[in-house]
Amino acid sequence: MEMYIIVKYVIHFRKSVIGMDIKIKMMKKIIIILSSLLWLSSSAQITGDSTIVPNIAAIDSIVYSYVGVCQNESTGEIIINTYPISNSFFYDWVGQGISTTVVNVDSLDAGTYTFDIYNDINLTTWLYRVNIEVEEPQQISTFVDISHPTCHNYDDGEINILNTLGDGPFSYLWEDTLGNVISTTIPFQNLVGSTYILATEDIYGCVEKDTLILDNPLELITNANNDIVSCIDSCNGISSVIVASGGIAPFTYQWNDPNTQSNDTAFGLCYGTYEIITTDDNSCKDTITITIENPDTLKIESLFINDACFNTCDGEIQVNITGGIQPYSYEWENTSGILPSTSSIINNLCPDSYLLKFTDSNGCIESESIQLLEQDSFIVNNYISPISCNNFCDGEISIHFTNQINTPISYFWSNGSQDTIASDLCSDSIQLVITDANNCLDTFFYFLNNPEIISIQIDNLVDTLSCFSDSNGLISLTTFGGNAPYEYIWTDNGNIFDTTSTISSLAANQYDLKIIDNNECEFDTIFTIFEPTKLENTFSVDEPTCFGYFDGSIESLINGGVGNYTYQWNTNINDTLEILDSISANTYFLTVIDSNGCLLEDTVIVNEPTEIIVNTTLTNVLCYGETGAISVNPSGGTPPYNYNYFGQNPLQLIADTNYQFALSDLNGCSSDTIIFSISQPPPITNLFTITDISCFGYSDGTVSINTSGGTPSYLYDWNGEDPNNLFAGQYIVNTIDENNCTVTDTISINEPSEIIINPFLTEPSCFGYSDGSINALATGGNGSPYTFFPDLITLSNLSSGTYTLISEDANGCVSNPLEIILGEPDDLIASINSYNNISCFNGSDGSIDLNVTGGSLPYSFNWSNSNGYSSNNQNINNLSAGTYYINISDINNCSISLQQELSHPSDIESNFNIISSFNGYNISCYNECDGEIETTNSGGTPPYNISWSNGMSGNVIDDVCAGIINYTLIDDNNCEFNSVDIQIIEPEEIIANISLINNASCFGICDGSAEVNNITGGIPPYMINWVQTSEENQIANELCSDNNTVEIEDQNNCIETLSINIDSPLEIVPDFIISPDNGQAPLLTSITNNSLGADVFSWSISNFFSDSIINTDFQTIIDVFGEYEITLIAANSNTNCSEEYTQVITVEGLIELPNAISPNGDNINDYLSFASYGIDDFSINIFNRWGTKVYTLTDVNQKWNGNSIYGEALPEGVYFYVLTAEGVEGSLIEQKGSITLYR
Repeated sequence: MEMYIIVKYVIHFRKSVIGMDIKIKMMKKIIIILSSLLWLSSSAQITGDSTIVPNIAAIDSIVYSYVGVCQNESTGEIIINTYPISNSFFYDWVGQGISTTVVNVDSLDAGTYTFDIYNDINLTTWLYRVNIEVEEPQQISTFVDISHPTCHNYDDGEINILNTLGDGPFSYLWEDTLGNVISTTIPFQNLVGSTYILATEDIYGCVEKDTLILDNPLELITNANNDIVSCIDSCNGISSVIVASGGIAPFTYQWNDPNTQSNDTAFGLCYGTYEIITTDDNSCKDTITITIENPDTLKIESLFINDACFNTCDGEIQVNITGGIQPYSYEWENTSGILPSTSSIINNLCPDSYLLKFTDSNGCIESESIQLLEQDSFIVNNYISPISCNNFCDGEISIHFTNQINTPISYFWSNGSQDTIASDLCSDSIQLVITDANNCLDTFFYFLNNPEIISIQIDNLVDTLSCFSDSNGLISLTTFGGNAPYEYIWTDNGNIFDTTSTISSLAANQYDLKIIDNNECEFDTIFTIFEPTKLENTFSVDEPTCFGYFDGSIESLINGGVGNYTYQWNTNINDTLEILDSISANTYFLTVIDSNGCLLEDTVIVNEPTEIIVNTTLTNVLCYGETGAISVNPSGGTPPYNYNYFGQNPLQLIADTNYQFALSDLNGCSSDTIIFSISQPPPITNLFTITDISCFGYSDGTVSINTSGGTPSYLYDWNGEDPNNLFAGQYIVNTIDENNCTVTDTISINEPSEIIINPFLTEPSCFGYSDGSINALATGGNGSPYTFFPDLITLSNLSSGTYTLISEDANGCVSNPLEIILGEPDDLIASINSYNNISCFNGSDGSIDLNVTGGSLPYSFNWSNSNGYSSNNQNINNLSAGTYYINISDINNCSISLQQELSHPSDIESNFNIISSFNGYNISCYNECDGEIETTNSGGTPPYNISWSNGMSGNVIDDVCAGIINYTLIDDNNCEFNSVDIQIIEPEEIIANISLINNASCFGICDGSAEVNNITGGIPPYMINWVQTSEENQIANELCSDNNTVEIEDQNNCIETLSINIDSPLEIVPDFIISPDNGQAPLLTSITNNSLGADVFSWSISNFFSDSIINTDFQTIIDVFGEYEITLIAANSNTNCSEEYTQVITVEGLIELPNAISPNGDNINDYLSFASYGIDDFSINIFNRWGTKVYTLTDVNQKWNGNSIYGEALPEGVYFYVLTAEGVEGSLIEQKGSITLYR
């Protein structure tokens, strides 16, 4: 759309400015034609006293075209279609973040833009200005009513337009999220849950797009909890429907079972498949199919049998039951009857036939017969390799089996080996534990002898020499132990020098000896031959203090050798002491002899200081008032030196004065006396003649100098200044004579003060006016009269700008040009500083705050609107929705106009949704508070503050209790919305009865039973858990004597707890005393029965005997050593309850020793070994027929294989033994006898 507007205007002649303001309402395109504008060529310039009057040229017309934008866009464009074109014209745009010198501008925001025309490239001479204010159209706001689809993926949603704010009339388009137009109809119907774009276009073609979301309700999804039938082919299955998500409560249910049940839980279902249709309150449906399963077949899934080891009841049977309903109960039986174990694992079993009956929690019973066997014993052959050297660990034992055993086999030697061979063995008792694949084990013991250690005896030793460096040492020795013959290796620093048992002519040193016996066993030792320390002399010399003195001395300090030294000096007198004194510089000789006659001769030189010599160099004074110098260069004597002055101190040498001094060194030796004097010239003096400056800032000052003193000729240094044509100021001149002596003087050159022009300004009354003036006065220089250039003292009818004045004083001195800037008031500018729209729908609390700058205070204000509103205040409030206009003028009647539109929000709408759903209820359990509600809110001014009647707050609340609840919504502007009452529904309380069936049969036996029945309330079906026994049926059969608790849990996990007390008969306490409970076989012991609560007793002693004795004590004799368990079973004949109690009795002793062994490797009677029990200390010594001890055993578990303590096989014959042992309780066993060794 194009619109052409002819704008009438008025041109004001203001010095050199023509201005124009244009306001444009933003439309598609506006073209403005400006005709007959006057242009000024340039501003006045002042050069000296001449003035150039600006030239004015006329331009017929200027055409502007404008392309506008819509709300919040930046695509505006201003095109100057027709404008004056000349090389002397330059252009500038300013406003809303742009600054450019091109003619046409684009990418504009809404706002005010200024177009200026200048006639110089630096944009300082302003000719013309136009202000273009671009206003945005009213914001488009569309209000809609949304109806969401009723069910998941339904297409019955609808959107209707209620009202649109902005500049109408409006047109509407419906788009999808890809921008495709899908409809233009109002209302927009048959919609699925999705996102839709509403595009609203106003009269100006501005389009506002709103995103609208239609919720797709959650799909109604149901699941089922199924309970299998208790046993195969039973019809007691249960299934419960659970709404997993979606749907609107309440729900109805339709089952296709034979009874066509209609609740969420169906009972009495047989094995098979069923269909359930669930319908919500919006008639949305979900159909699921469930299957009621039979339990798995009750059977033994896996069986583990561990046969008993040889002659041991350590067998084990493990079963893994599957199928049925856990938990399972177990009953074990063997040929002796029912066993006490009720577990799936039974152990400590003897070889026998076993019968297992197992029952699931529903009472289904199965059985299985199992045979447990016995394994063979271990038969082992041993091979022993003895230890080679004392304390070596190179012994070895290897074994192999002569019978078939179960592999894999584990070997555990006491040295850590885990194979058939134990190597690296030390002298000790070695234990081997063998375990087969069935964990059957046996223990074997071995002993390895330790060969005797190699030792030496010193026969002759000379290990201390007379004098340093002698070589008369001697070592002679004899060797014992190990296995002869021996090899000797003597080394000195790693070099072998002898292989005999005696070495001589030894110097002081360390000698290493290695002895190797016949088994390659080694003995190492070290011998050290000592010598006196070297006889050494250290001289302490005191030299003569001065040249030619006899006060020196020498002290001899002797180290080493053997004490009691004698001394002899080479002086003329017989000096025999270690100190020689009162000597001069010379060479001296000393002989020293120690108490062993060792001799030391030495020479010492005594020096003296050189004679002190003093050399001097004089430096006279070059410049008056300075000091001279003398340079002293001493030598000889003993530095440092000390200076001794006579008369005047020469540290600061004064001209024409005599000085004398002498030097002494560190030892007080003195030099000859030195005498000298210093001279100087007269001081430098200057006389100055000065001429000052004629005018301020001139450089016509002069200076002349007349110099005397010092040492002619002279040089003058002005510190870089030119001494000709001097400016006013201070100057420093340095005068330098022939000796470079310098004197410094400061000279001052004066000048008149600067001519100062003092202007008095009257600014134009308003921005752009030409009614200003300038007055001026001059001071300074050489005084009045003053002349001004230009010659006008008073300037009037001036616009704002820059002016230049110059003044001349009575002597013709001219001031600097003064640039005077004549200002003007700032342009009167007003803007809406802030505004507040109306808080609530149809409210009247709006306000507008103005910000006014520029112009001349005070301001006047005139507010109005289309409804007759008026106000003279700067800021206004208590406003309703609408457009307000303001005209502002300052004290000089300069004015500006603005407008502001105030809007109000839409009315608040709020809906609620109860989120929590527990099988048709809003609360999960009776008296629980786990409800959840959410609200959907629109209108007003978000964010919203929601307060609930139960004290909670927020858009979504949880932990809500059953009952009536409502809420109040307050938006960000404190606008209020009150909800209707909301009903929160909870299920009924779970109620049930508990009754006793049977108390516990015996004390500590958990076979009491009770039943839970008449369960109502909550959400069936129910799950039952007996807390103490973990049983999950209505009837519990494993209850102990105590308070027992049962938990009833419904489908919402709500739990009701009941309790019942189970009683039992009195406790049976079996007890008895054994006296004594240990001793040596045969042992007579008495048993005293102290049991309580029983009248029938059964006794057994480790398969020794078993009997039933009623209320009597008894005695028994045990004649075989070992450890025995005495077990009492105490029973009550009235209740058939019993308890078992066991104590241990220890019978100490050794089995009778055999009278012969035959260690020939046939595994028959190869060893002398011992069977015992309760033996602590043990020792047996074996002797040959000559009484020589050939072997010793110190552990009852050790064996003798017919070898000697050295590992050698002993010859056949009769050997004797002496055995001593002590029982753990202190009983003593002594035994002697003989044993025949066969090969």
